[in-house]
Amino acid sequence: MNVCVLGCKSYPPHEYAGGIEINVWETTQRLRNKINFFIFTMHGKGKNVYTVPYISSHITRTPSYCLFAFKKIRELHRKIGFDLLHVHESWAGFFGGYFKKYLKCPLILTMHTIDSLQPEWKWVKLPFSLIERLAIRAADKVITPSYYIQSKLIQSRGLKRERSQIIPNGVDLKKFHRKGPEEKNSIIFIGRLTKSKNIITLIKAMRKLPGFNLYITGTGPLENKLRKLSPKNVKFLGFRRDIPTLLSRSEIYILPSISEGSPISLLEALAAGKPIVASAVGGIPEILGDAGILIAPTVEQIIKGIEIAQKRKDELSKKAILRARQFDWNKISKEICKIYVEYQS
Repeated sequence: MNVCVLGCKSYPPHEYAGGIEINVWETTQRLRNKINFFIFTMHGKGKNVYTVPYISSHITRTPSYCLFAFKKIRELHRKIGFDLLHVHESWAGFFGGYFKKYLKCPLILTMHTIDSLQPEWKWVKLPFSLIERLAIRAADKVITPSYYIQSKLIQSRGLKRERSQIIPNGVDLKKFHRKGPEEKNSIIFIGRLTKSKNIITLIKAMRKLPGFNLYITGTGPLENKLRKLSPKNVKFLGFRRDIPTLLSRSEIYILPSISEGSPISLLEALAAGKPIVASAVGGIPEILGDAGILIAPTVEQIIKGIEIAQKRKDELSKKAILRARQFDWNKISKEICKIYVEYQS
């Protein structure tokens, strides 16, 4: 089976990779013995990986890359014939709706999040919501990583429940089982430094927790601003590839977001057996269950959550490890493969 994949910005994942890139990398690596994948990406290398040009700006890069990919997709389709088109996120779904008419094959769309509801994109909410509607309408099957995203798309974007399926993101359990010496009173955040992650509120909380150290891991558009606002007990680690090691050294993982889909760093923290403090927003409660402390994304709640997590450390650690087993990438990949088989043209 030949599957064309569009919407992944880097393959393998690099410094600016997000959940899409990790999802595509982890699932395609596990399914390569059954499926012939052809990956169209902005930055990539490897067998059947095709780098596509794009117009470099925050607004234009994704739609331009999707559009420019069509020429190469068309050429390859003439040579080998694609059985399925699997696209990730709304812009790729929008263009995928037109591509599938030419390719004459089913379109699978994974909606990792709802961009039009993110605070970073509120000034283009209306056009983005239209793109999302058109992408969903064009897809034969829509995968969402959480019930939260599925229900939002059903309520506001015209998704039909019978054409959708929830398949969560996953985690490589083998990478995150390591144990190491923990730094007492250390807290770690992992993710893009954007408005939706609510780091400014976390920094305000750290001013009232002088006995704790916060390690912010990741990069993003707010990095310079956050550095200027931070007290001495907040350290910026930038982009790191040694996330399993950093988690093993940290006492508490925190995610104070005001908007979330299905954050992979939360799954990694579960697999590492960390006491977790996370906002009760988006898909977080579905992932976390009772294996962590759910809070409102406020200074007071962040402080209270950290104090409770530290007191219940051993209990939460055991629950986290057990919870993580539900999200093994091997299981997730098999669920995606079932959809491929079902819709093979």
